[in-house]
Amino acid sequence: MKLVDGIILQDKEASAVIYDDSKELFFEVDYIGKLILSYLLGNDSVKSQILREFEIDSNDLNTEIENFKHQLKEAGIIEAIV
Repeated sequence: MKLVDGIILQDKEASAVIYDDSKELFFEVDYIGKLILSYLLGNDSVKSQILREFEIDSNDLNTEIENFKHQLKEAGIIEAIV
C-alpha cells in the first residue's frame, strides 16, 4: 500500500492525523486506526499486538482492516487497495 504523494502522517500518542495541505485533506484516526495504518504500511508485528490488545480474532481484524482501507481510499489517502 502506498500513500498518495503529498500526504503527511503526523503520529500522536493515541491517534494519528493524515493530511495534505494542497488538497485540504484532513483525516484523523483513533488508536486502533493508527495501529492498522502502521500494519498496512509494512509493520507486520502490529497485527499480533492488535489481536492481543483488543481481544479480537483474525477474521474480525481482517474485516476491520478491509473497512479501514476502503475509508482511506475514499478519502484519497491511498492510491489503490491491495
